[in-house]
Amino acid sequence: MESTTIQRKAAPAAKAATKPVKTIRLHGISVSVFANTVMIDGRERVFHKVTISKAYRDDEGTLQRTGSFDLSDVPVLGMLLDRAYEAMIDQQLAASGRESEAE
Repeated sequence: MESTTIQRKAAPAAKAATKPVKTIRLHGISVSVFANTVMIDGRERVFHKVTISKAYRDDEGTLQRTGSFDLSDVPVLGMLLDRAYEAMIDQQLAASGRESEAE
C-alpha cells in the first residue's frame, strides 16, 4: 500500500491573511473562492474552497456579517455558487494547462 504525504504550504509571517482568488457579490451576499496550496508526494497541488457570507447593518448601523440566510436568499446563493463553481473549474483548467506546458 502506497503512503501519501500531505504538507500544507506555510504562509509567510508578513502575509496577514490569504486573499480570495475570486469574490462574487449580489444583494449583500458574498461568495469567495480561495486557493489552498499543499504538497502531496513532493508535488504542489491547489485545492479550492468557498466561503459564503451575508452583510447587514445591526441596530446601531454597524456593518456585520452572518452565515445565516433567509428564504429569499436561497436563489441568490444558488446563482452565486454556480458562478463560484465555474471560477473554480476555470482555475483548475488554467493550472492543468500550465502543468502540461511544463512537462
